[in-house]
Amino acid sequence: MGQTIAESIRDEGRLKGRAEGELKGELEALRRPLRQLLTARFGAVAEAIAERIESCGDVDRLTAAIVRVSDIGTPDEIGL
Repeated sequence: MGQTIAESIRDEGRLKGRAEGELKGELEALRRPLRQLLTARFGAVAEAIAERIESCGDVDRLTAAIVRVSDIGTPDEIGL
């Protein structure tokens, strides 16, 4: 027996919510070490830099920023 339209919509919503939750978790899993690395290297992270990190929703950009931490001269060069 097939799904009703309501069941189909509910299942789509559930899948979308799960995917959004996974992305949110992955982003935070990258943001936290990026902040920690910047703090370890440069001291307290300026609010403007912290906001750039928090507003970045791109996994690839955050990953690249983590890789760059050892090569930059100032936190402004992080590239976000």
